[in-house]
Amino acid sequence: MLLDMLPAVTRRDYEQRRERQQQGIVRAKREGKYKGRQVTRRLSIS
Repeated sequence: MLLDMLPAVTRRDYEQRRERQQQGIVRAKREGKYKGRQVTRRLSIS
């Protein structure tokens, strides 16, 4: 029974962390503090 519950608890924790992270990103964008990942140079292969 415990082994059946563990994946469900883990998944719920994962989803809650992702939701809190998304809320923080929205808040930071609203405050002008979040701009996303910086653009890196693209390498051209000749």
